[in-house]
Amino acid sequence: MATVLKGCESTNITAEIIVYTTPALTTATIIGMTIANTSTGTITVSVKKNLAYIIKDVPILVGSSLVVVGGEQKTVVEAEGTIKVSATGTADVIMSMLEQS
Repeated sequence: MATVLKGCESTNITAEIIVYTTPALTTATIIGMTIANTSTGTITVSVKKNLAYIIKDVPILVGSSLVVVGGEQKTVVEAEGTIKVSATGTADVIMSMLEQS
């Protein structure tokens, strides 16, 4: 089994979008996920793993960020699973993951 450390980012999120899809025949462990508020006011964000919410309608103050996954918390995403983020304003997302295939 090969293990690869990867990162991805999505910018200017204003509606629900898929920010990460695990490749076929691969399992990913999300080891870090930070969402930054890039709007001029407070926003709310939601994060889903497939259809289940990790967080729902959590406020992020202007100029602030939220660590959704990190430290002791990790989440596993099976093959072809998705991570989706939605925001009421604009937000940027940075993620780190380990992929095993």
